[in-house]
Amino acid sequence: MNITLTSELRRFVAAQAGDGRYEDASEVVREALRQMQSRQGPAWRNGVLAGPGGDIEALIMQVMMQAARDAEEDLREIMREMQARNAAKKALRDLIRRVERDRIQNELRQEYKDRLDFSKGMGSERAYHRAPLPVVDLEAAGGLRLAPADLWQGKLARVEELAGIVAELKDKLDSLSELTEMTMLRLQMLMDRRSK
Repeated sequence: MNITLTSELRRFVAAQAGDGRYEDASEVVREALRQMQSRQGPAWRNGVLAGPGGDIEALIMQVMMQAARDAEEDLREIMREMQARNAAKKALRDLIRRVERDRIQNELRQEYKDRLDFSKGMGSERAYHRAPLPVVDLEAAGGLRLAPADLWQGKLARVEELAGIVAELKDKLDSLSELTEMTMLRLQMLMDRRSK
């Protein structure tokens, strides 16, 4: 028998198995079922639920239906997480493009003599100190919120500083992509489990 648990129940079972009272997760589930059976009291006879329509097949069907509902809930949660991460990656790519436009615009200026021109990308130096950095937040609408962030401490005076900002933002994008890959693996595992 293969039973699917919600992520909260999986964590609970793992904690119970990990504290040493039980050998493994199966023993935790068996103990929970024994306690549930003992609470039913005289309604259970010889391991079969007594009473009108109370047979083991009906109980198994109820458990399996609950497991299917839990799997659907987990699937919806993972899909929301994937959508939020994709939205965050899109917003981060847009921010990188804007900074990159400023970097390209200022590449040919004379070193230290001319002020940087931010008109092609972020619009002003002030925008770099209050840049809308995307943050995955499943509680927010669309799973994403934009948090103001200072992309550069101090005054922006050199093209190299803009290149440094681009490199830092690309590192954030790479980290977000890695998290998305891990979420996709979780999704694949859930889909495999669901098909069983």
